[in-house]
Amino acid sequence: MCPHAASIPNTPALTRHAGRRQAPAPDRGFSLIELLVVVIIIGLLAAIAVPLFLNQRDQALGSAVASAVANAKTEFAQYAVADDWPDATEENRILDASGDEAITLDVFGGVEQFCVEGTHSELGLHWAADSQSGVARPARCAADGTLFGG
Repeated sequence: MCPHAASIPNTPALTRHAGRRQAPAPDRGFSLIELLVVVIIIGLLAAIAVPLFLNQRDQALGSAVASAVANAKTEFAQYAVADDWPDATEENRILDASGDEAITLDVFGGVEQFCVEGTHSELGLHWAADSQSGVARPARCAADGTLFGG
């Protein structure tokens, strides 16, 4: 190899791209189609997630009512075991003990047979428990303190 090879003048094969600078690639961004696809996918995911979220919320409100009914039933059962029944003031205290103004509780019957019914203002369902049953469930109370429906 020739020691002066580095000093050889530029030949056409070597200078073809020597004078040109390569332009930077333009920023294209996203096309309208790509953006529409992303928006459609997000919409589909929201359509799946929102009803599931709303159903969970309704179940939570229902559980709050069932809990309030069960607690009130327990307090009324304590009076029934003692063969006593609370006066109107104490009865109202028991029925208002849930602490949630959206929950409405009512008691039907008396010492021998009673039923506690509850509902939430945001739901159209009723939960009830009577002195014979163990847990609150979707049902209604009759005036004589028995449970029906569900």
